[in-house]
Amino acid sequence: RAWAGGGGEGGKEEDLLPRLLTKLVTRISRRPGRAEVFAAWIRTVLVALATSSSSSSSGEEDEATMGERERELATRLLPLRNLLNERTACLPELLRLEGRLALLGRTF
Repeated sequence: RAWAGGGGEGGKEEDLLPRLLTKLVTRISRRPGRAEVFAAWIRTVLVALATSSSSSSSGEEDEATMGERERELATRLLPLRNLLNERTACLPELLRLEGRLALLGRTF
């Protein structure tokens, strides 16, 4: 269930979690060193999104509706996915460089 607090921006309750996730991703992108601090928040928001997605369904819904919920959840997670892809894009090159340096006898 989404946080039922004030919501002074006029949005619906179900929009609060995606809005919070977007703000967390924005803050992490601005200050990557604080990603560890926001990891607990992101984990909590992801659990809440998954829980609200599964609890909003009734047991009698058809497969088409389940697909729609999954697409909606994927859309909500897109900013986080983009941030993670951006941050990990250079990882293969760094691992290759580390391997080359190890071959030279230096371990970092």
